[in-house]
Amino acid sequence: MTLSREIGDQGALAEALNRRAGALRDQGDHAAAEADYREALEVSRETGDVYETACALDGLARTRHAAGAKDEALTLWREALDLYTAMEVPEADDVRARLAG
Repeated sequence: MTLSREIGDQGALAEALNRRAGALRDQGDHAAAEADYREALEVSRETGDVYETACALDGLARTRHAAGAKDEALTLWREALDLYTAMEVPEADDVRARLAG
């Protein structure tokens, strides 16, 4: 991520933040994961990277859901689902399953 920041590659930065956030979430560090997902969301929206925006929304939803913020998670998942569906990527099915469960 440092290199992405140094050279101004915002697309790579959003992707790296999303990946690190996922690892942090999996390790149980939800506060750090949320911070990275929020930054990834901001960066990806600024650059117009729809896929990384959807990934950040999905990851943030999973993190918020784990923290007990179920309503916020549902809102975030719906937004992620709209983006994934528009892109016709398989991640849409994963989000649909989370919304159904």
